[in-house]
Amino acid sequence: EEGEDQMSEEEIQMDCEKTEKKEFSRGFRILLYFAIANTGFAGLSAIYYIPWALRNHGWEMDGMTYFCWNCMFYVIMLFCFIILVKIAVSKRPFSGALVTLFYGVGLLFITGSAIFPSLPGYTRPHMLSGVEGGFYIDMIPFMAGLVLVLFGRILRYGFEYQKEMDSIL
Repeated sequence: EEGEDQMSEEEIQMDCEKTEKKEFSRGFRILLYFAIANTGFAGLSAIYYIPWALRNHGWEMDGMTYFCWNCMFYVIMLFCFIILVKIAVSKRPFSGALVTLFYGVGLLFITGSAIFPSLPGYTRPHMLSGVEGGFYIDMIPFMAGLVLVLFGRILRYGFEYQKEMDSIL
């Protein structure tokens, strides 16, 4: 029975029509452009602020702790601005750019939590871990960084799965 080994035409129907690419909703576009404007302002300010503050010993005005995390904030906003613009241009919010954002910001927090406490004048936070007279880690930004890296990893798996599903379909 040759017909039993082959599926009937009704059983194998596939929809091969190309679907239109979905546009961002109006609310999402408003939030995205608002975020781009704000992160752009803060991030582009970093280009001026950080060199100025380094030349003028900004840590003497505000204290080392505030200075370090303020510089970190500006760098993160610049990074977010670049990634948000990339998302707006590509019209793909769930992409490798978002994974890069989570990884990058997480790694910046982890790096800052390990480097900043060793700087002179850094105020010891309540959650500081390390060896007396040696290496310290500011645990609050360290934990935030770990969570962001973990979310980046989860997003990466989701992104890879989505690409695999898109290639199958």
